[in-house]
Amino acid sequence: MYMIPISVSSLKEHCDKLGLDITKLEYIPEQNLIMNACMCPKCPFFLVPQERLMHHLGTWSEKCPKAFHKTVKCFVNNSPEEILEKVLVGELSREKPASKLTLEYFSSSKQEAITYIKLLIDAYKMIAEEEAKYTPEIKELLKKITRVPGIHHHRREKKNKSGAQNAAAQGRGRGKRNRGKGGRGNSRGRGRGRGRGGAPQFWLTFE
Repeated sequence: MYMIPISVSSLKEHCDKLGLDITKLEYIPEQNLIMNACMCPKCPFFLVPQERLMHHLGTWSEKCPKAFHKTVKCFVNNSPEEILEKVLVGELSREKPASKLTLEYFSSSKQEAITYIKLLIDAYKMIAEEEAKYTPEIKELLKKITRVPGIHHHRREKKNKSGAQNAAAQGRGRGKRNRGKGGRGNSRGRGRGRGRGGAPQFWLTFE
């Protein structure tokens, strides 16, 4: 199964067809990938939001070189063989390999790698054409689903909820402490809690 990038317009069509809420997805425009759902069209969990996607991808995620999709997109007009060479030397990877990687390390053959790269080249060229035709509605949708670095949607929702609860609790606490002291003693505190116990900085190397 291959993880194929997708445009927002195509993503919307798939979600509408599958009855999925697109706003629950976390989109990465730089690579046209989704951070919290499987992107393999043949997978039964295709585009279904997952809180821990790596548990789902764990069986094969380690077999994909770092910055693989990023490299293909950046050098989309190069030949598949040239792109593969750039992937193996880690040209765009944040963590450069100590030495050139081998396909054997990823339990893959050159033919398998070239086949995957060709699929990505076709996908990225098609996405470029679709992006040029984005309507105002699609552009607005893109803003809504673009990933917030380091924070998943479900974690951000929990953080906001936690912040509101903490603010209310602190407000009640101030109100109780100030009762009977005159002035604003009977008023409830303003509650400035920010819910600092929310989402940790959590990054997945979707490159």
